Amino acid sequence: MPSQFSKNFLAATGLIATLCVTSLPSIANAATNSDAWIPANNSLTQVGETFTNNREDLIDDLEGDEIIFTNASDSNGLLFQCADNTLRAFITTKPQSWQDVLKKSSKRERNKSVLLSLDGAKATNIGKFTYKPTLKVLISHNTSQTVRLYNAVVNGQKITIDVGSKGYFDIIPPKPNFAFVDFGSQCGVGRHK
Repeated sequence: MPSQFSKNFLAATGLIATLCVTSLPSIANAATNSDAWIPANNSLTQVGETFTNNREDLIDDLEGDEIIFTNASDSNGLLFQCADNTLRAFITTKPQSWQDVLKKSSKRERNKSVLLSLDGAKATNIGKFTYKPTLKVLISHNTSQTVRLYNAVVNGQKITIDVGSKGYFDIIPPKPNFAFVDFGSQCGVGRHK
């Protein structure tokens, strides 16, 4: 007959095992190329190098109250930021993970006109984005650009981005999950707005 200690130990071990197993899908999802929305804080910007002068450009861009991003590395990614009641979008122009992007440094930037097409409709010019050629990232200039991209995710639309001489690419964003719908209350989006 097991002692009281053995019973308590087995119960505690079972609880720990249950907690580990129930948390495996989110851990496994983050480790694979299956695309999902992942919330982040500024610790995302600390991957790779520490905060140094040559990293200030992207770190300053990403400092904010809330950040959510796509986690796949085999497709073009999106990152949304809500800071100071302003919604911004970041787009990778080649398949790569945000962790890889943030390991690189880049002071170079230029403005690029972006054409947007949703679900194959006629492309419309949504204005200039900041393009970081070393990072292969586009950064929205205004909220209306970001809202168009955000709404495309909400509506499950395929996004086609045309950057002129840099070519065009498709983004098939992951379906909104709990992390996505909990994002952005200070910017007037999400379920807690």
